[in-house]
Amino acid sequence: DYTLVIEPVTLEDDAIFQCQVGPGSDGSRELRSANAKLTVEVPTGPPKIRQGSLLSTTEDDEVELDCVSHGGKPAAEVCVIFFPCQFLFLP
Repeated sequence: DYTLVIEPVTLEDDAIFQCQVGPGSDGSRELRSANAKLTVEVPTGPPKIRQGSLLSTTEDDEVELDCVSHGGKPAAEVCVIFFPCQFLFLP
């Protein structure tokens, strides 16, 4: 019984593994196991708006917001969600 221990697992370990036994001195043939695929997932970094968290503009201007997130496997879907304006009335 032989055991392969991978610690810590990294993205480079995302691969196909196989057990093999070489030919014996008695003339027995080489044997191989079925393949085992190790898939390594990596968390996506937190999303950020590249332009910052406080923006100011005037009516009829154009504003471009870039939403970015780094890393991640599988790659994350990034989208921008617009929250309706909420007004706070103080007495």
